[in-house]
Amino acid sequence: MFNPYIAGKIIDKVIYGHQNDLLWPLLGLMIGVTITKIVIRYRYQLMFERISQNVIFTIREELYTRLPQLDFSFYDRTKTGDIMARMTGDLEAVRQFTAWAIYIIFENERTRGIHMGNFKMVCLDIDGTLLNSRHEISDKTKQVIQNVANDKHIPVILVSARMPKGMLFLQKALNIVQPIICYSGALIWNHGDLQLNITIPVSDVKKVYTIVKNLGIHISLYKDDEWYIEEMDEWAKQESEITSITPAISDFSNLFTIWEQESTGPNKILCMAESPDIQQLDTTMKEYPSNHLNIYPSKPTYLEIMPKHTTKTSAIEFLCEEFDILKNEIIAIGDNYNDMNMIEFAGLGIAMGNAPEQVKQIANDITLSNDEDGVAEALKKYILS
Repeated sequence: MFNPYIAGKIIDKVIYGHQNDLLWPLLGLMIGVTITKIVIRYRYQLMFERISQNVIFTIREELYTRLPQLDFSFYDRTKTGDIMARMTGDLEAVRQFTAWAIYIIFENERTRGIHMGNFKMVCLDIDGTLLNSRHEISDKTKQVIQNVANDKHIPVILVSARMPKGMLFLQKALNIVQPIICYSGALIWNHGDLQLNITIPVSDVKKVYTIVKNLGIHISLYKDDEWYIEEMDEWAKQESEITSITPAISDFSNLFTIWEQESTGPNKILCMAESPDIQQLDTTMKEYPSNHLNIYPSKPTYLEIMPKHTTKTSAIEFLCEEFDILKNEIIAIGDNYNDMNMIEFAGLGIAMGNAPEQVKQIANDITLSNDEDGVAEALKKYILS
């Protein structure tokens, strides 16, 4: 993967066409040494083929940061305005030159997709990503997504822990018609058809229910396109206002009986409480022995429980087969911990500017926040530019 003669190639390329200017061979040598030093830092990933696109982007950004420093070092050591002007005029050429060098270093299918912008699917988280802090889609983001979906004919897939009702009105507002991934991958809804439908066994639901109620925490159950609660408390009211959905007030014991008879269960369990209570519940649930549950906090006051092995990535993989799309042809954009698996899976994983640091660290790139049209900026950068 790594070409050990890259520094020599760079120097040769620089000298060729600039034989009469000693400044350029020296600059070429400095660029070659800089690239070599940076690549040595990542030599273990390169040697053992563990390199991720995050490493590639890190190297690129580090190079782009150091190139102006090289330029300034020439300013410091020169006295004539002629050389300074010549260096200033050629800086962009040097940047392009570095991009060529990176392509040689990492010339493989994964990076080729990035350089060529060869993307065939966009997967978008909703809350904290597509929606701003007022739970709205900005006009700019809406327009860019419509350009991607309708002009470029690239499927834009909404991927969320929400139920179908909480996503379909957003899909309509965007004027896109693709399947949606609900309940963080437990259900794929395609115009009323359930392409994928994974549920939690009732035996596990009952045990979770007992633990949650003993801690005095709100619990909601979601199945297909229905949201069930036992009472309309403050947490249910808040969630209803955010999603514009009215839940069904039900006797959970009756639901359990019906689901047991039908050999089914909910797609998702949502627990809502103050942050310390959610942390306590999270700790308790991690000690709960089950092969059927996937448990994670989606925000400080929410703990979500899904079927085991159900992730946003597993549902995206399902759609990849349907659309005949490779993983390196996917852009995934998200802002939270439950987005990390799809950000790592995609050919280009992008974290929002408002994402936690842990999410940013595994992303290939970081865009602006959800209040700064981060989604629009990322799609313009990688698809529409």
